[in-house]
Amino acid sequence: MPLTSRRVVIAGVMAAFAGGALIFLIRSAPPARTPLDPEQTLNRAIELLRGRRLDEAEPLLDAYLHAYPDGVNGRLLMAQLALERAERTRPPDPAQSRRALDQLARISTDSPAAPVASGLRDLSVEARDRTVAALVKLYEGKARSHLAQPAAAESCWSEALRLDPSVAEAGWLLADLYIHQGREAEARRLGLRLAEAEPEVARRLEWLISLAWLDVAQVSPYRVIQRFGPAVRLRPDDRHAAIALGLALIRDRRDEEGLALLRQAVATAPDAPDALAALLTGLWESQQTQGLVEAVKRIPPDWTALTAFAEHLGRAALVRRDWPAAVAALRRAWEAEPHRLDLAYSLARAVRLDGQEGEAARLTARVAVLRRHRDELLEMYRKLLGHADPDLPDIRNDHQFAGGATAAAQALIALHDPAPLRRFAELCEDLGFPDQARAWRRALRELYPGTPAESSGAPS
Repeated sequence: MPLTSRRVVIAGVMAAFAGGALIFLIRSAPPARTPLDPEQTLNRAIELLRGRRLDEAEPLLDAYLHAYPDGVNGRLLMAQLALERAERTRPPDPAQSRRALDQLARISTDSPAAPVASGLRDLSVEARDRTVAALVKLYEGKARSHLAQPAAAESCWSEALRLDPSVAEAGWLLADLYIHQGREAEARRLGLRLAEAEPEVARRLEWLISLAWLDVAQVSPYRVIQRFGPAVRLRPDDRHAAIALGLALIRDRRDEEGLALLRQAVATAPDAPDALAALLTGLWESQQTQGLVEAVKRIPPDWTALTAFAEHLGRAALVRRDWPAAVAALRRAWEAEPHRLDLAYSLARAVRLDGQEGEAARLTARVAVLRRHRDELLEMYRKLLGHADPDLPDIRNDHQFAGGATAAAQALIALHDPAPLRRFAELCEDLGFPDQARAWRRALRELYPGTPAESSGAPS
């Protein structure tokens, strides 16, 4: 069954960063002999929720749930209302988040009054139940995130996407979590997978622009500390949150606090390569170079072949003035991640110190090209955002993942010009993301049939 036929009718989709939620209109047959019109009540409640008139929407939903206590419709909307209330405060109100969880716990797809969404009428009961279950997991993930439980939120959003990939907000929230935790590779894989599955080219462009955005956007340490500090206090064994928090503290010039967290993460999860790699990164970024040299000696022998450790082995070799070893390790690291400017620069330095002047000159030129690519991506993105909404914040300082991508994608389509899509594809190709480049060219062919996918004499 095509994905388009499985879409829930969504009355409003708001950016995840703006604290928005999906509003679904799910119709079910009313029981006999009741004065309450369920569809009219839900329509009015949805209208009020869209206008953020929560105090007026809540009595309507209370009345609906009094008449239909097993109604999936009202439970989902009441859960959304509670989440909206939670998001009105910073940090989110935990009482409202728990209230949302309570509403979700009362939903059962086995109810005799099975939900029939207006966009899912042609689906089997099993397919409808999977979509409802996916919506429950989407909302549960948001509540868990509000309650400083990022690992539980990640599990919920992953399950929502497994149940029904058309519940797009789960994908945006999961990608945003990965980005804030420094898990860029996972964010890229997720975004590309969801983009390839997306039948609508406009939605696909949102993901592709977001993936290109990763090369220029920066998440401020303050935002990471604010987001994961409470989570680590609550669950010190949450490895991903602890790693993100530890590195953010170092980048906020709180080196000892950050390194202590990273060392604890290694002690808690000694079999996790990402924990040790994060500690090595923290030692380098806090300029504790001798500590880095000692720490790389503790890399298990079977981990040294992992590309995640190549950059650390290379940097330790630089400190030891072992230029050939530094060149070999840093080259391996850069070949695995050719888009990383810092690795290209470190490799150029090592090659020069090793006396390879010609190769050093070539790598220095490549560093300059990577800088130009990043500047060009940033300028392209700025132009798209300016075309859409000049009041959107600076993307380098406030990573509004879904909101900025949606505005930029709409602006890109409104230009009616294939050149920007072609250039995005060329830049992705040159930065070492061939899968993203192919996805851009697919969008180009769909929007502009017959247009060449390659430009003549594109700048490098």
